[in-house]
Order: sequence, then structure tokens, then C-alpha cells
Amino acid sequence: MIYFIPTDTYYWIWCNIYDKSGYFEIYKIKNRPLEKPLAILLKDFEELEKYSNLNTKQIDFLKKYPHPFTILTETSREFIFPKFLDKNIYVKIAFRIWELAVKNEVLNKIELPFFLTSANISDEKELYNSDEIKEIFVDFLEDVAIIDWEVPVSKSSDIFEFEWETLNLIYLRKNY
Repeated sequence: MIYFIPTDTYYWIWCNIYDKSGYFEIYKIKNRPLEKPLAILLKDFEELEKYSNLNTKQIDFLKKYPHPFTILTETSREFIFPKFLDKNIYVKIAFRIWELAVKNEVLNKIELPFFLTSANISDEKELYNSDEIKEIFVDFLEDVAIIDWEVPVSKSSDIFEFEWETLNLIYLRKNY
């Protein structure tokens, strides 16, 4: 199943990480190139520590990072890639943390991790309310769930990776 959900930045579209049909449906409805990987939403920093190659100092740094962020990193051996993923595209994974980004009551019923991306047509503006979602994605709404909240208009997350084992950041997108 695909979900449209409000977050700390704007609406996201997502599906369970092992939902192959949902994964490819996201690409289809967004008109997104398959070579452009999706981010992965983890429950908390404990999962980030478990599934990434980040060290303790880097995790502690992220816990204090003052803005929405997406961290790009290699995965640990604990992370089990879905068989349908092209590992040549997913050399590094962009992770988001749900406890920072989504209202807790939404995810109490949803099992993570999830693939996620902004809920918009690729290269078009972000969406901030469910009416916009329904208008733009009207042809695809039969097999999706929409969480119905208004999202305050805000900036996209910063996207960065750490330089090796250090706390030096390499920004791919900086909005704050």
C-alpha cells in the first residue's frame, strides 16, 4: 500500500520497504526516473545506528542537528536490501528519522522501514495539504491512504553526508 502523509517539511509518499509493487508504483505516479533512488524512513536513531555505518559521534551530532535533515550514508551488514533493488543505484542510502519528521500517532500502526520521497510529480512543487494530493494524483487514489492534515509551508530538509569518520558535512542540498 502507498501512503501520502504530512511531515515536518511537506507531504511525502511512501510504502513499506519490502512492498515491490508499491515501490514501482511510486516511481510511476511521480513520473520519477528509476535511476533516482528513494530515501528510507527509519523509526529512530537506534535504527539509524544499527542500519548505517555512522559512528557514535556522528549519530550524536545528528540528534542535535537543528533542522530537518536527510543523511546519506552506506549501510551496515544488518540492513537487508529488498531483492528487487538495484544495488548499483543504492550504493549509499538517504535516511530520514520518523520521530523527528512525523506525528507519532500516525505511525503507531505502520511498520517501518519505508521508502519515501516528496509527494509531488518529479521536479514540480511540493504539496502541503491533502486537497492538493487528491487533485494531482486523482488517477491513482484507489490503492492509497492519505493522512489528512495541513502541513505548514516550510523548506525541504538539508541533505548531507559526513566526510569519512569526521563530523565535517558535505551538503548535497542546504536550505537552512
